[in-house]
Amino acid sequence: MTDGFPELFNDKKEMYGYRRARNLFEELATETPEEIITKLKSAGSDWVNDNDPDDDVTFVVIKVK
Repeated sequence: MTDGFPELFNDKKEMYGYRRARNLFEELATETPEEIITKLKSAGSDWVNDNDPDDDVTFVVIKVK
């Protein structure tokens, strides 16, 4: 993931944060890559109230068996 995701700011100028991002990744670890990306995008969009992010946000999910 790029730094754009954990560095998203909400309307209260609160940053999403690396800890919150890590915790979300841990919660989603059993999901498919497509579901993980969809849920990460949704979490980011919810955090910024559907506003455009200030920075790029990129996710790449690779699952290894």
